[in-house]
Amino acid sequence: DEAHLTELMNREPNWARLYERDFCEQLIHIGNHYDTLIKMPEAVTSIPRMMMFLAIIRPGKRHLIGLPWQEVAKTIWDATEDGYTFKKAHGCAYAHLVAVHINLLCEQEL
Repeated sequence: DEAHLTELMNREPNWARLYERDFCEQLIHIGNHYDTLIKMPEAVTSIPRMMMFLAIIRPGKRHLIGLPWQEVAKTIWDATEDGYTFKKAHGCAYAHLVAVHINLLCEQEL
């Protein structure tokens, strides 16, 4: 229901669960990208980092895999030479969806 969704949205997710392969593979938008996730030198620990990770797994930004978030942030939202871009607004919406899904999966384990 709407109240439950609001509660899931307002709760800080347990970002560390992303680094458990079995858990990660269940997540919407992230499931098939565990191996890419662990190639990042710094953990995904926030919505902004999740936004950037979601952009990195798109074909036009794969060259940023393995770079620190500070470097990724410089060009992640720019269009590539072939015109590809992943909109920041989409990244934000998808990142919040992943956070809600983390919270829902954790809640269901209790």
